[in-house]
Amino acid sequence: MFGVNAGYDSRPISTGPADTGVNVIRNSSNIFYQQVAAGLEAVSNTWNFNAYALVPVGTTEYRLNSNYNGGALDTYGLDVGYAITPDFKASVGYYYQQGDLGTADGSGVNGRLAYNISNGLTAGVNLSYDQAFETRFSADLKYRFGGNGNKTASEKKAWQTPVIQSLTDSVRHRDVRVHDTKTLFGTRKKCHYFGQVLVCYK
Repeated sequence: MFGVNAGYDSRPISTGPADTGVNVIRNSSNIFYQQVAAGLEAVSNTWNFNAYALVPVGTTEYRLNSNYNGGALDTYGLDVGYAITPDFKASVGYYYQQGDLGTADGSGVNGRLAYNISNGLTAGVNLSYDQAFETRFSADLKYRFGGNGNKTASEKKAWQTPVIQSLTDSVRHRDVRVHDTKTLFGTRKKCHYFGQVLVCYK
C-alpha cells in the first residue's frame, strides 16, 4: 500500500525563566511557530518506509527573552520499519535538520520498538541521537478504544495486519521542532528545556 500525507502545524510558546542559573525573566514573549509538512509512505505486511519533510513558514526565528533566541528547524528524514512478528515491530531512521542560526545543522538517527500486549494495547520505546539535541529517550503506552472485543478470530487477525493498522495510525514526525540560542555574550552551552523550548548553550 502507498500513501501520501500533507498538513499544517503550529506551536505557540510562552517563554519564561530557565533552570540554567541564568536570569532570563526579562522580555519574555508569546511567540508562534508554523510549518508545512509532507510525507510519502509504503507499507506491506512485513516492511514499511516513511519519507517526510518539515518546513517552517512565516517567522522562523524569534527573540525568546533577554538571553536567548529560538529558531524552527527544517527537517528531512526517512524511516524503515520491519515486523519481526505480527505483534513485535522495529524501525530505524535517519534525518537531517537545519535552522537559520546554524547551531543545530546536521544529521541524526532514531529507532523505535513496539509490542502489541493485547487487543488495542501497545507499548513502545523511542531513542534518537544528533549532536544538537544529543540522546533522547521516551516510552509510550497506547490503547485503541473499541478495538477487537466483539470480532471473530479471523476478523481480529485481519484487523491486526500492518497494512490495515497503518490506515488508522496517526501521522508520525509532525512536531514543530525548535532549537538555537545564544547568550548576550555570544557563548553557547549544553541543551536544556525552558518553557516548552529545548535550547542549547555551551
